[in-house]
Amino acid sequence: MKADASLQKIKLLVLYDILYRYTDEEHPLNTDEIIELLTEKSIRVTRKVLREDIKLLNACGYEVMEIKKKFY
Repeated sequence: MKADASLQKIKLLVLYDILYRYTDEEHPLNTDEIIELLTEKSIRVTRKVLREDIKLLNACGYEVMEIKKKFY
């Protein structure tokens, strides 16, 4: 497996874990907050890439909701 593919998989798992642990309908996070949490785990991501990753999670069957630019 290529290193880039492995890093992408790890990033998606960490993103899912952040959304699972820190968000729900009453406690959404905005893009900057998610990026900050990813950065704390040494994962760098742009807003554009974060949105693409969230779309990918949704396409894979993980429901990530967006409300007024916040996700849960």
